[in-house]
Amino acid sequence: MSLTAKHLKEFLQNVSDDTIITNEQGEDFIHIICDDTLILSTKKPIGFCHRSGGYVYPSVVGGYSGYSIELDEDLLDFEFTYFKYDKNDKPLNIGDYVDVDATEDNLDFCGSVIEYRDEYVVVVDQENNHFCIEPKNITKVNE
Repeated sequence: MSLTAKHLKEFLQNVSDDTIITNEQGEDFIHIICDDTLILSTKKPIGFCHRSGGYVYPSVVGGYSGYSIELDEDLLDFEFTYFKYDKNDKPLNIGDYVDVDATEDNLDFCGSVIEYRDEYVVVVDQENNHFCIEPKNITKVNE
């Protein structure tokens, strides 16, 4: 039997607001999704699934890279798109406004993420110039 929100609310009625909630290993929940299903995860999602459009988490099954909760399936690399994270470990999404650090090849500038290309993030500046930037040189501005 699955735990329902009703049962969870009843269980939490007598729990202090300051009570820390972890998994069985004492790990914090770092990713919470609440739509048709409440998902509490101790793992950061690594991408979006091409079939379900939902989050993909690291797989624990050998030979697979990701796991889709919606599909209840382990996934291979080609079945999802990996996230890119900025230097502060925030996910970079298409359309995000970002600050780009100066490098040997470029001055610092601001722009928008327009696509992912291999291990790079493509950022377009205000003059419509396109740059392939390593995520470690990017700071996400908007949330």
